[in-house]
Amino acid sequence: MFCDNLSCYGKAEECIGLCRALMNSLNWLLRCSAFYTDKLKETLDAVAGENHLCMCLQRLGSILSSTKNRALIHIAKLEEPTSWTSLEQSLLRLAESISFLPSAQLRSQAEECVSLIRSIPIMLSAHSDQLQNTGFPTVHAVVMLEGTMNLTGDAQPLVEQMNTVKRMQRIPLHLFLLEVWKACIVGLIESPEGTEELKWTAFTFLKIPQALAKLKKLSQLEADFNEDMNCAFEYLLKLTPLLDKADQRCNCDCVSLLLQECNKLGLLSEPNLENLAAKRTADRDQAPRLKSSENSTIQPNPGLILRAEPTVTNILKSEMEVLAKGLNFTITPKAIPVVDIIEATEASTHNNKVPQSEAEQLRLKVSAALASAKSPSSNLTTQERRALTSLKKDSSITILPADKGRCTVVLSNSDYYAKVTMLLADNNTYEALTKEPTSRYKKKVIDVLQQLQKDKAIDNHLYTSEAHPCIYGLSKINKEGAPLIPIVSSINSVTYKVAKYLANILGPLVGSSKHHIQNSPDFTNKIEDIVLGAEETMVSYDVTSLFTCIPTKESVIMVRKRLGQDSTLISRTDLNPEQVCSLLDLCLNTTYFKYRDKFYKQKHGCAMGSPVSHIVANLYMEEVEKQALNTFKGIAPSHWFRYVDDTWVKIHQKEVQAFTEHINAVDHIRFTREEVQNNKFLGLLGRSQGE
Repeated sequence: MFCDNLSCYGKAEECIGLCRALMNSLNWLLRCSAFYTDKLKETLDAVAGENHLCMCLQRLGSILSSTKNRALIHIAKLEEPTSWTSLEQSLLRLAESISFLPSAQLRSQAEECVSLIRSIPIMLSAHSDQLQNTGFPTVHAVVMLEGTMNLTGDAQPLVEQMNTVKRMQRIPLHLFLLEVWKACIVGLIESPEGTEELKWTAFTFLKIPQALAKLKKLSQLEADFNEDMNCAFEYLLKLTPLLDKADQRCNCDCVSLLLQECNKLGLLSEPNLENLAAKRTADRDQAPRLKSSENSTIQPNPGLILRAEPTVTNILKSEMEVLAKGLNFTITPKAIPVVDIIEATEASTHNNKVPQSEAEQLRLKVSAALASAKSPSSNLTTQERRALTSLKKDSSITILPADKGRCTVVLSNSDYYAKVTMLLADNNTYEALTKEPTSRYKKKVIDVLQQLQKDKAIDNHLYTSEAHPCIYGLSKINKEGAPLIPIVSSINSVTYKVAKYLANILGPLVGSSKHHIQNSPDFTNKIEDIVLGAEETMVSYDVTSLFTCIPTKESVIMVRKRLGQDSTLISRTDLNPEQVCSLLDLCLNTTYFKYRDKFYKQKHGCAMGSPVSHIVANLYMEEVEKQALNTFKGIAPSHWFRYVDDTWVKIHQKEVQAFTEHINAVDHIRFTREEVQNNKFLGLLGRSQGE
C-alpha cells in the first residue's frame, strides 16, 4: 500500500497535501471497517464479511504501526480540524461495534487500531520529567504565571517580581537567567494552559528580553550582567533535547533568535553572540535533530510566529527590477486562458441574470473572439521571468503593497509575522475565539435575509458561501517602523454579498461634504489655486487606527439619519432605512477572521477589507469633522480636505496647537499631527506664497 513507506522532500504545501491524503485514507478504511462490522451483525455472508473486515484492519494496522505515519496524520489534524472531526465520527462508529465481533482476533485488531488513533492528539505532548525538572521552581512559576496572566502587558511588574525572587532566594544571576530561558523554551514547546501559542511566542522573543534589559538596570552588578547572560546561554546550549523540541515545534532556530534580540538590547556582546550562535549551529548540524521517539512526534506549529531581522538582503538586482514594475503590473499569459474566459463569461451571465437569448449571443461572440485570438507577445524578458520564478520560490520573504502610493514592500517572513503577532496581541481590539463562529453567524444572516425575502424586499442573490475571512497586513511606510494596517479579506464570507449590496446603497451618501477628497487628482484640482499666506501653515492630520475605532452603534444611528434624508434611496433599493440598518448592524457586528488555524473576533470598529467598512468610516468622519469645524472658537482652518483618515489643513500658525487639542476632544477618534514636510501630502507638492 502507498502509505507503507511515506516520505516527502517537496515544498511545504506538497508535504501537507501528503498528510491530508494519508488522513483521508485512514478515514476511508475506518468507514469500511465500521460498514463490515455492521454487516456481521446481520449474519449475512459472515465469511465474506470477516475477510473484508480483516483486510481493512490489516491496512489500518499497517498505517498506524508507524510512528511517522501517526505524526503525519497529526499534522493533517492541525491543518484540517473538520476532516479530523469526520474521522473521529467514523472511529466512534467502529468502536461502538467492536463488542459485536464474533472473532477474538478481529476484536483485538480493531481495539488496537482504535487505541492508536485515539493516541494521536496527545502523542505530541512535550512535557516529560526531564523538561519539568527545575532547579529553582519559583523562577519557573513566576515566568509561567506572567505568561498566563499578563502575556503582552507592561513588563515592569514582572521585572520587580523577578528582582524580588532573585534577591530573597539568593540565586546566582547566571542560574536565574538560565531558569528564565528554560521556562520560556518549555512554553514554546507546549504553551501553559490558558495561554495562546501565538502570544507566548511574542512573550518569549519580545517581552522577556525587554524585561531582562530592565532587570539589568536594577542589578547591582550591572557590569557583570552580560557575562552572566553569556554563561546562562552556555548552560542552555547543553540542553540539546529541550532546544531541539522547541526548534522543531517553532520551525526555526529559537536560540539564535533569542541571541539576536539580547544583542540588540545590549544584553550580549557581539563576540559572545557569534560564539554562542556558532556553537548552536554546530550542535544542530552534527547531531540528528530528532533523537528520541518522543522528539520525532513534535511537529511544527503553523500558529507560531517568530521575529528575526526586519531587513531583507537577498534580493537580486534583476528581482528588484521586476518588483519595481509594481504589483498591478499584468504579465501577458503564455497562452490564451480559454477555460478562465469561458468560466468568467458564464459567471457574468448568471450573476447579472442575463436573458437566455442575450447570453447565447454573448457566448457566440466570445467563442468567435477566442477562435481568432493569438497569444500575446511576452512583456517580460527571459531574465525577468527567471527573477519572478526565483521570487515565487523564495519562502523567506513576504511581498505586499504599501497602504498608499502603489509601493511594493518586501519583508522577511519572520518580521512580517512578528508585526501581525503584535497586532493580534492587542486584547482591547481582538479576542481569540475558542471555536469557529461561521455556522452561528451564517444562521443570523439567513434568518434576517429570509424575513426580508418574505417581505419581498430582496431576492435570493444575497445568500453567500461560508469562506473564512482572513487577515493580512499592508505596510504603512510613512510611519516609523512601517507598522502594518490590518486588512480582513471577507470575500465569499457569510456577510460578503450583503456588505457589497449595502456598499451600493450607501456609497452615494459619501462625498457630499466639501471636505471630501476622492483621490490624488481630485486633491490637486481643489488646491491648485490655494496659496499660503505669510502667517499660515499646512498641517497634516492622521487618524490613529480609524477603522477599529469607529463606534458601530453610533455609526448605524448616523446612517439611519442620513438615509431618512435621502430622497433617492428608493431608486437604489426596495429596502427602507430600518431594513438597511438592520443589515448594516449585522455586518458590523459579525467581524471575525482566521489567522494560522486560529479564529479571532474584532471586538469593536469596522473591519478594513469589508466592502461596506470604507463607506461607514467616511460617513462617520464626515460627522466628526463637521462637528469639529463648527464648534472651534478660534480662527477655524480656511481649508480642510480629508482622504479617509488623512487630512490636509490650511490654518493660521498660532491656532495649530489649540485646534489640534480641540479636534481630539470632540470624539474618541484620535488625530495625530504632522507638519507637512516639503509641502508634501498624498504624494503631491503644495506651494507657498512666493514660490
